[in-house]
Parts: sequence; C-alpha cells; structure tokens
Amino acid sequence: RRLAMGDAQECSPARSAPQTPPSGSAPPPSVSPPALPAAASVPESGASWAYSGSPYCCVYSGHGDSVICLQSANGRLISGSVDGTIRVWSAAQPTCEAVLQGHSDWVRCLHCTGTSLISGSDDHTIKVWDLDTKECILTHEARSVNCLQLCNSIVYYGTEEGHVVGMLIDSGEEVAVLTSHTQSVNCMQELEKEYRLLTGAADGSVCLWDLADHSLVEMVKAHAFSVNCLAAVDGILYTGSGDCTLQARPMLGGTEEPSVTFSGHTAPVFSLNINKDLLFSGAGDCSVRAWNRASGACLLHLPGSPGLRDIMRATGHMDWVNAVYSMGDFVFSASVDRTIRRWHIASLLSEQGAPSGQWVDRGNAHGVLYDVFAWGHNKEGALGNGIADTSEVPVPIIALQGVIVSEIACGAGTEEHHSVALTEHGRVYSWG
Repeated sequence: RRLAMGDAQECSPARSAPQTPPSGSAPPPSVSPPALPAAASVPESGASWAYSGSPYCCVYSGHGDSVICLQSANGRLISGSVDGTIRVWSAAQPTCEAVLQGHSDWVRCLHCTGTSLISGSDDHTIKVWDLDTKECILTHEARSVNCLQLCNSIVYYGTEEGHVVGMLIDSGEEVAVLTSHTQSVNCMQELEKEYRLLTGAADGSVCLWDLADHSLVEMVKAHAFSVNCLAAVDGILYTGSGDCTLQARPMLGGTEEPSVTFSGHTAPVFSLNINKDLLFSGAGDCSVRAWNRASGACLLHLPGSPGLRDIMRATGHMDWVNAVYSMGDFVFSASVDRTIRRWHIASLLSEQGAPSGQWVDRGNAHGVLYDVFAWGHNKEGALGNGIADTSEVPVPIIALQGVIVSEIACGAGTEEHHSVALTEHGRVYSWG
C-alpha cells in the first residue's frame, strides 16, 4: 500500500502497483522512504525545519509517514498523511500550529471552505473539522475515498470502484451515485459558476457532470494512462497522468487531441496546481516543475535528491512528490519522504535569468549556464548529472540546483574533465 504509482487497470495515486512509463521515458526511481534524522522528529504540534541546500527552500517535517495532500485556509497550510493525521502549518513561519487526530488510516484528500475542513480517509470515513477550535464536528461513514469536493450542501467523493458519490454534508445521506468511469476516480474540481463537476479517473477519462440533475454532460479520453490530477481555468482543462505528461485542451467540445503537452517528467505526474500564468507539477521522479501554462515551456525544474537520507544534504525531495500547492510567491510540495518543502518561486524564477542564460565561463569541452546547467562531453562525469552520457542540451547540475553560485571554472584541468564552483556563502563544489 505504500504509495506506488498504479497501472492502467488501477491507478489511484499513491495506492496501486508500479506503472511502466511509455516507451522512451526513464523509469521512475525505486526509493524506500528515508529514515529522518533524530533532529527531525516532532512531538505533537511542534515542527522541525531547516534551510536545505537551496537558500530559497525550507523543509517542514513532523508527519510520521508519507504526506499525500495539501490545502490552504486563512493563510495556513494544511496537510494529510499516511500516518492518519492532519497538520495545520503556518505558511509564513515553518511551524506546525495543530495536529488533528481522529482518522485511523491514510488521510487521502482535503477540502477547505471558510473555517471548515473536510477530510477523506482510507478508514472509510469523511470528517468535518472546525479550524478555529481544531475539533472534529461531524463523522460520516463512506465508501472508499480517493478525492472529494464540497458543492453547496453536498460533498462529492470519488471511489476505487469508479463511482462519484454525492452525500449530504450534514446528515451523511447518499443522494447521488454517478457512474461512467470504469476505474478508480482520482481527482475532481467543481466549476462553481456553472454548477458542474469535473472528475478524472484511472481509465484515462475525464467526465463533466451537471450537478443540477447529476447527468453526464461530456466524457473525454484524456490520456492512455491514469488521470491523476486535473484543474480547469479560463475554459482550459489541465490534466496530469501516469504517462508522465501533463496536457491542456479546451474544456468543452469533445476534442481528444490536447492543444498543449507538457513533457519533462520521467515518472507519473501525481499533482498539479495553477497560479496565474504558471502551472506547477509534482511527480514520481521526485521533482517539482513550473511551466508556462499557455506555451507548455518548462520555466523551472526543481530536481529531487533520490537515494539521500539526510534532509540537510538533500536539495530536493528524496522520494516521490505527491502534492503541490501554490500560495502567493511560495509553492509547497509534499512527498513520500515525509516532508513538505516550501519553495520561493519568485526568487527561483528570478535566478533563472533570461531564457538564453547568462554565460559565466566556458572551457573547450563543455559550458555552464548560471542556474546552473551544463552540456557537452561528459567523460568522467563532467556535466555533474550523475551519469557519463554526453548531452547536446543543457542538463541540471544536481548538487547546485537552487544554490546561488558566484563563480565557476569549467574544464579547469589539463584533461578538461572537471569543474569547480564557488557559492555566495563560500562553499566550493567540484564534479568530474
């Protein structure tokens, strides 16, 4: 049950058996959830945090197992975990303000409205919490719950069986069961102005429902693999899938062909979030990406640190990224590595510089961009990306992602197979 990636038959995010990416994609990493250092253990509402390898990232830790979902309410970040708890965090300060306990299994999904929080769990219950008092005020028995959304007085939730169930939030009475998906329903979003509901499922389909009479308005086969996440903005439907891509297409009209495909992740995409012109995604390759949602261009890649077990050494997540959520200049990402990372996206995008990059130095065999990327011959690991394959396009130097570098010497030796970087804080990195 430990957050596998799902296959075409059953692909609820963070539940099923591993999925094989499409031909030509790199396989997702196989990483056991890391053991946190003793300093990261957190009693009750306390939290351990630290700035990691990036000056624009800090780490929130406290959950005892994988963090699955994120939401926000009144300037606070809220997270749900495999450990069965919900944590309320300050978004401005890396501190945990409260721990909500009551579920006996995974907390799989959250929805906030005003001062109320609704949670769905693998213990087959849906709970309503008062965020002011931090108390559970309602508990309703439910079927399996993968995702949920409150629409007026009805909470709709998606099940493993492929159903969308409507339940009165006050009484827990079922008032509708919508059946068109053939596999688990993984994600949903209400279109408030139209009183309609979008749902995405493991069969690769997206359905649009009219909530007035619970009729199916439209069904689109969005991906060949599971639809794990979706969002609709300005008449455009965005989806993330087990095929390792995100897609954008007009929401209505029944078109099967996407207008934009976002390619770059090398493992299933589990989460997406939109903030103005930016689309953020998190995936099983341990990375977070920021995209121009109109063109599909990747503006920022925050790679993971798979295989590391030390939070202080990792410059990114050490395991799959299950959720991303944007708030102002920050993007929060939640992972199987039990942590939440807060990224200052405005600063990271600013550091990215002009699209063409800023030259720092150049040796005869390979060159380096400011952010810091490298390309060219890769004998003896000269590109710093952990492999020895030559690359004609810039690839990220893993250890320097998010680190402010003041000077670089490329191809510094007579054999021109290594480079040295000096950071603004006086640290020296070398590779090759």
